[in-house]
Amino acid sequence: MMNRLVYFSCLVAVLTCFIGIAVSAQAASYAYMGNFGMNTVSVVDTATNMVTATIPVDNWPTGVAVNQAGTRVFVAEGSEIKVIDTGANSIIGTISTTSATHGIAINSATTKLYASTFGDVIVVDTLTRSIVATIPITAQPWHTVMGIAINRAGTRLYAMIPEENLVAVIDTSTNTIIGTVSVGISPIGVAMSPSGTRAYVVNYGEPISSATDKPGTVSVIDTSAGAVVATIPVGNNPENVAVNPAGTRVYVTNWLSDTVSVIDTATNTVVSTIPVTDGMPRSVAIDESGAHIYVGTTASQTVSVIDAASNTVVARISGLIGVNSIAIGPDESLGGISKRTSIQKVVCTNLSTRQSVIIQGESVALTGSWNCEDAGLAVRQGDSINMTVKGLSF
Repeated sequence: MMNRLVYFSCLVAVLTCFIGIAVSAQAASYAYMGNFGMNTVSVVDTATNMVTATIPVDNWPTGVAVNQAGTRVFVAEGSEIKVIDTGANSIIGTISTTSATHGIAINSATTKLYASTFGDVIVVDTLTRSIVATIPITAQPWHTVMGIAINRAGTRLYAMIPEENLVAVIDTSTNTIIGTVSVGISPIGVAMSPSGTRAYVVNYGEPISSATDKPGTVSVIDTSAGAVVATIPVGNNPENVAVNPAGTRVYVTNWLSDTVSVIDTATNTVVSTIPVTDGMPRSVAIDESGAHIYVGTTASQTVSVIDAASNTVVARISGLIGVNSIAIGPDESLGGISKRTSIQKVVCTNLSTRQSVIIQGESVALTGSWNCEDAGLAVRQGDSINMTVKGLSF
């Protein structure tokens, strides 16, 4: 996907290293789709809607997340999280978890990743690929924590507890629950508005172990007040939700209605219902431009591509089975990696002391064994960024 040229020079006695990276890109963006029916992740070029690679994983993928730089993909599958290098489209690491993982989210303001399990949310340091904290969410250990989402500032995490009809609000600086919000029946999916002022919670409509065509709702949470300010009826057994980059539209997959509900965030009403004839739409993601919505179905071998302007299905991506999770990387044509002239910062960690330093375009003397890992952070052209030097140890 991307070609990286890494330049560094080191003295012999004391390692004095200067690091720079030049990056070239070959496509606008890539979508990563977890094939629940094949134990694989498909890589799709969103410019052509063609599958360009298929990456095997060990178990059924239940969640996919891409870091902000677009260099790493994290896949929740069974009691593991796989780490994929997007340059090589290969697995470069495995993070073992305490139990089966469900939702997964990356904090774009730090190097942390969050994954929901039975009763808990685990916190993973993406630099060391290790669990650094476990956040108890419910006193009932076999109650499932499902969808999770984090605000853009990285300060609050929202976790769904379907058996208790609750949303837990977590302070990411302390990894503690600071409040709960009562919502509809069986909340399982959640998405944040770009501003972070609203959380959109999908309520399945009946116990998650059932599937009997029950109408669902979307609870709109005012995050400053910690309260539901609107409840929006949608289709039967809705499962997932996504908000467009402008924050003006919310898209909800109605699993047993074979539709996608489109919500106007200004009025909190459904303004369009889009048929998805491939059957049983479950996952949903929106590209960075907001022009296209990708909907994975569990009753077919396709992903439907919806045009946001016309609210119609305009393409189908084939060769997929039971896509129940989708994540889309940064759009390089809109100011992503291809628009950057250089990498200005990398984070290096001492392998013995775990001390970290930032190399920012200058020579730095380092003694001992160090490793530069993906910080998983990036910002727009003209700003400094935390970026990675894959596999560079010195």
